[in-house]
Amino acid sequence: MSQRRTHEFLAQALWSILGAALVVLIYLFATRRPLGDTTPLPTAQRMSHEIDLLELRDVPLDRALQIVAAKAGITFRVNWNAIRPFEAADKVVDLRLTDISARIALDNIAWQLHCPLATRAEEDHVVISTEHELPPAKHAVLRLYDVEDLVEQSAAFNALFPRPAVTYSGQRSYEPRQQAVVSLVNLIHSIDVESSRPFGTPGAMEYAFSRLAVRQTLQNHRQIELLLDLLRRTEIR
Repeated sequence: MSQRRTHEFLAQALWSILGAALVVLIYLFATRRPLGDTTPLPTAQRMSHEIDLLELRDVPLDRALQIVAAKAGITFRVNWNAIRPFEAADKVVDLRLTDISARIALDNIAWQLHCPLATRAEEDHVVISTEHELPPAKHAVLRLYDVEDLVEQSAAFNALFPRPAVTYSGQRSYEPRQQAVVSLVNLIHSIDVESSRPFGTPGAMEYAFSRLAVRQTLQNHRQIELLLDLLRRTEIR
């Protein structure tokens, strides 16, 4: 019995090492840049860093942007001439958000003010303007999303309320966790129907070791982040 437990422990340790190695490899591939290019811009990285609490109580847009910039450690340069036609500068922001990135915060502000804000990361600052002035980049980038909590929540629901079989890795499955993964992938597909392309091409998506690797445009990545954030704020009843 002791020998069997030792084998099981070694097998579990091996899978843990392989999982960690895969995550590292995907991360390195996601962050690699062409030869001659620089490392990822610190401003772009800060836009994705988590803000514990963002509380905006009836503050004008300029003050709201100042608060977000201070929380994220970013310098914003705002193109007020592009924003002025939407009359967003004359409105106030009233939001309370927790555990969100600066990018998601700006999306929420834009939605509340009905203003199509867009951003572009420069070397030492982030430009804020409108989608018309800053059209989204069309090249695809790879990002890794930790979706274990969402998969577990959905799997628990599926275990209580069985669903029809789904196709998982080419086979029909009734397993709650695999059904949860398929549901989440299909939901993200709704953002961009081209997300079902083979992995390694623009629009591709692959699930492994509780991580979802997605190769998408920056615009669609913003939509995916917003979708995952909304899912985490929605309780299954």
